[in-house]
Amino acid sequence: MLESYLTLVCPARLPRVRARRYGFVAVLLGLAAAILSGELLLWVILPPQDRFYVWPPHFTSILHPNPEILVGISGESRFQINSSGLRGGEFSDDQKYRILAIGGSTTECLSLDETEVWTRLLQDRLSAAGGAPVWVGNAGRSGRNTRHHILQLKYLLPQLPRTDAVLILAGVNDLHVRISDLQYDPLVTARPTFEEDYMRGAFAISPPALPDYHYKRLGWWRVAKKLKETYLSRSKAQPIQDSRGEALAEWRRYRKNAEEIVDTIPDLTAALEEYRRNLNTLVDFAEQRAVRPILVTQPTFWGSEMTKEDSGLLWMGGIGSFQLGKGHKYYSATALDKMMRQYNETMLDVCRHRTIDCIDLARALPKDRTIFYDDVHFNEAGSRRVAEVLFQHIAPYVL
Repeated sequence: MLESYLTLVCPARLPRVRARRYGFVAVLLGLAAAILSGELLLWVILPPQDRFYVWPPHFTSILHPNPEILVGISGESRFQINSSGLRGGEFSDDQKYRILAIGGSTTECLSLDETEVWTRLLQDRLSAAGGAPVWVGNAGRSGRNTRHHILQLKYLLPQLPRTDAVLILAGVNDLHVRISDLQYDPLVTARPTFEEDYMRGAFAISPPALPDYHYKRLGWWRVAKKLKETYLSRSKAQPIQDSRGEALAEWRRYRKNAEEIVDTIPDLTAALEEYRRNLNTLVDFAEQRAVRPILVTQPTFWGSEMTKEDSGLLWMGGIGSFQLGKGHKYYSATALDKMMRQYNETMLDVCRHRTIDCIDLARALPKDRTIFYDDVHFNEAGSRRVAEVLFQHIAPYVL
């Protein structure tokens, strides 16, 4: 219509209007071509995230444990994550044997230096004894239980080539889910939303559960997200626990001033049945990929004859959200020991029925401060002792 009007009224302006229109269309087409070319280039240099990471790759932190709080730990501790999102060294073609260690904080050993964590000590011991490099990757992370381990093993093993064995040190976090969660549900892993609900706890980074056409798969979107994550990682403190362990001192005070110390243990039947199911699922995942499963019982400091000084190192066993404030009930060390023994017996029973390897680490370690700095976590000497016990059992497979 505009062209018809200009043809009648002002024919001299018609070429200029057409030129502007064509120029505008050319700009739009050029912009669209640039965006499309950029998107294709980004798919080449920044492919969609399709891997699972327990920790952000290449994450590093320096901690300064207070030896008065973390008894048996001294000096600065380096915490380093490799490109696979695990604590440990990188893969190399000359590695003779590869072991993946799965667990919670007693596998993670956050407060211990890279050279002191039991997975590194086990790796060094096996490598030296066999005369060839052995790799032990540490997928431990604080607070994770067998619900998380199921997802970790399901998705990590396909990513880790030539994994020969998986070490699973578990139990204490499953116990604490039962005694601290007032809404405990033993059928979580049977629910359709299980993976969705537990994926964030199992992995720091995982592929987005999005349809192929979703805008969040666009390269430009992923670049913007990457820039945002980089900025946030620089602006936030990252260790999940404080550097000196001072939160531990506060949690000990909560337990010391507990509203009540409970000696009677609850009914663990449903919880132990879930624990058995979860362990069997973990064994299934390992055996399906021809990986040797090795289950490890959970050692603890708990016992019926603890001194007052040793009891002062404890902080676990609270009912409800006990870490968030004072005024909660706590189970006694005797009750906790009885409950943990039931979880360890369940693991041993799974090993007997499945005819798989089980290392009874709980029986092998003494219950004293030469091993622990609190309820379950190993100090430097304890970590060395753990590595030695595991070495004696695993060495025949490797050497």
